[in-house]
Amino acid sequence: MAAMRRIALLVLLALAACAAPAGAATRPVFKEFAPPPGTASQLTAGPDGNMWFTSSGVGNYIGRITPKGKITAFPLPTPGASPDFITRGPDGNLWFTELAGNKVGRITPAGVITEFPLPNPDSGPRGITAGPDGALWFVEFRGDRVGRMTTGGQLTEFPLFPGGQSVSIVTGPDRNLWFTQPGFDSIARITTAGQVTTFGVTNASGPEGITAGSDNALWYTEDDGDRIGRITLDGTAKQFVTGITPGANPSRITKGADGTLWFTELAGGRVARITTTGRISQFNVGATTKPFGIAAGPGNRIWFAKAAANRIVRFAPPDLPGVDGVMTYAFVRNGGRTRFTAMKVEKIARKTKLTVSCRGSGCPKRKTIRNKRTIKLGPHFRRPLGAGARVEVRLTGPGASPKLFLFRTRATKAPTFQVRCLPRGAKKPRRCAR
Repeated sequence: MAAMRRIALLVLLALAACAAPAGAATRPVFKEFAPPPGTASQLTAGPDGNMWFTSSGVGNYIGRITPKGKITAFPLPTPGASPDFITRGPDGNLWFTELAGNKVGRITPAGVITEFPLPNPDSGPRGITAGPDGALWFVEFRGDRVGRMTTGGQLTEFPLFPGGQSVSIVTGPDRNLWFTQPGFDSIARITTAGQVTTFGVTNASGPEGITAGSDNALWYTEDDGDRIGRITLDGTAKQFVTGITPGANPSRITKGADGTLWFTELAGGRVARITTTGRISQFNVGATTKPFGIAAGPGNRIWFAKAAANRIVRFAPPDLPGVDGVMTYAFVRNGGRTRFTAMKVEKIARKTKLTVSCRGSGCPKRKTIRNKRTIKLGPHFRRPLGAGARVEVRLTGPGASPKLFLFRTRATKAPTFQVRCLPRGAKKPRRCAR
């Protein structure tokens, strides 16, 4: 009779181990702030702990917003300048482009503005970024040039093939500058010496936004192709489309604190997250609001602008789901001690590391296994474990939160079993997001 009860218990536990816990809420909580009239456009994190943004149209100002949402507007000296991109400079100031004003501007954290006119009329400066050489680098949408400006305003320009219509630029992990050319459906790279290399990606893709990822690659949006692209430092491109609603028009993109990429869907009225493994989640923010610029800010939060609604929005990214992997196990108890007769983890995501550790009487040594889709741990637990022993089987992989299978043995009862995740920044394991 005791043997029958034990067999029934083993089958029940094996089935229960396959069941996933209820997931935590995964929709971000969006907090909106209303700036003065205008068209909220692009954002960047400032050196003063605030976010800074551009406002075009009737706005024509540079805005500063504190983490709590207090907004100050600094009008531009040039009427109708149409401020576009903005970035934190190497000199502790903010630098921005004036698409219609044909200037590059600098604003101090205190709000003092200086403008630097470009020598060629109607250059249409757009994307701007701090370069690896202590200068500002920007692209000229209509002038088909890349510009380099020192913090003192000294300008050098590098010509490009006409028709590229460059939009965004960023410093890559290779200390070169990478920029988008929707007119050529290409991504281009320029060295600090001015040598340009162009990489065609996909026809009718229209790449616009670009950022450096956490995986030593560049990630970009395809406005025309409704895709997100990834390009390695040698120019190999890959596109991700699954999970993006057709007609979304992905626009701007930024890297989050958790290593994922966040982007806006200008026509889709959504912000979305893509992991470095290509998993995409979309979040509605208003069908007609036209979410546009997006940037990571203090406190691991993401900020974006609703251009049509003229709002600045802040949110904390939701937890990433746990690494793929399913646990089954079986055990016997004898005299207050527990021995695992079987323990298997299967359906493990690729490029995953499994680490098993144990604290308490009878525990085996720590063990790490990499890059296997199925792992049998039963042989690792040859000895019975004393009551109160704690076992942790941890899965760690790219684009997901570490997943933990947790056991605690007991003297007179079955061991407790939990599935938990440890998202980035969390101090303690918690229920896994779906």
